[in-house]
Amino acid sequence: MTRAPDPPTPADPLDAPQLAAVAVLRAALIHAADALTAAHDELLGDADFDDSPPATPAPRVALDAIRLMSTLVEVLDHYRRSLAAPPEPPAATAIGVR
Repeated sequence: MTRAPDPPTPADPLDAPQLAAVAVLRAALIHAADALTAAHDELLGDADFDDSPPATPAPRVALDAIRLMSTLVEVLDHYRRSLAAPPEPPAATAIGVR
């Protein structure tokens, strides 16, 4: 998973209250993915599951869930960075521009 953005500061919820929920959801997803990995030893290591997925249903579903969680963590990180990005300046208008 990607590097975590800085945790919300006490002032962040005033400007973007959703950041607290995003931070909690991100942490929960990471812990859930870790728990699923720990529950299925066959998911540990450097196995390439794209060519040969786990043989039994539970690890296959766990692997799918872990991949989805990882993608959602990346989306949440992208969302968090988009809030931190400076706003784009307004487009110049033709009025008064020479």
